[in-house]
Amino acid sequence: MLKVLCTIFLSFPVGILSQAWHNKACLEDDVGYVERLAQETMYKIEKDVKFCNLKVDDFNQTINNQMYSWHVSGSVQYTDNFLISIQSVHLEKISSLVTRRLVNNVPEYQAGVLFTLVFNQAKIGFNALVKLDNQPEQRYTLDYLYNSISFPISIVRILNTTETTYTSSSAGTLAHVVKMNFLPYTNVSQVIGRNFKSSTISSSFTKWARQIFLPIMEELEDIITFPTIRLDGCK
Repeated sequence: MLKVLCTIFLSFPVGILSQAWHNKACLEDDVGYVERLAQETMYKIEKDVKFCNLKVDDFNQTINNQMYSWHVSGSVQYTDNFLISIQSVHLEKISSLVTRRLVNNVPEYQAGVLFTLVFNQAKIGFNALVKLDNQPEQRYTLDYLYNSISFPISIVRILNTTETTYTSSSAGTLAHVVKMNFLPYTNVSQVIGRNFKSSTISSSFTKWARQIFLPIMEELEDIITFPTIRLDGCK
């Protein structure tokens, strides 16, 4: 079975986008707010959740491949999948805006902060049960390295009521590795490893954001306060 330490050291280099304004209304120190919120969220995950408890859903894979003169068919069950390690965390695409709309003919003002939280060099571990036709069952441990996993996050506050919503769209992935890394390394694992698609488990990454990251951010609302509004364009 895969074993891993649950502590990861984090750093937060930041990339910034130009901000959008509405009638010169702006959010004061929105970048600092995002940095503090992300830093504290990651620390709480490290302390209370543990990074190795960021799980990937079990999934099955059907194999029907030709490798040279050898035809391979059967199925693979991937279970107990989880985050083994990440090299670093950074923030990018930080932006903010203040908007106005009419709700039942009453003006409603919203302030939003948008950013992307990125895990760099994220390695996912798997346990695989391989069932090939006319062969005994085989078990493997394996891992797959993502260059990055990106979590787009939006925090919007209705200024009339101070109601705040936290949302995350689908996680994005970037992977240059073409196959999984299997132990033991065999002819069977060569075939199976090339069948894995990096997007297969993206829905689990989206769950991390929606079910773990965002609730922690909401808990921090009274500690890390939402940016204040200024009407001078924050000059």
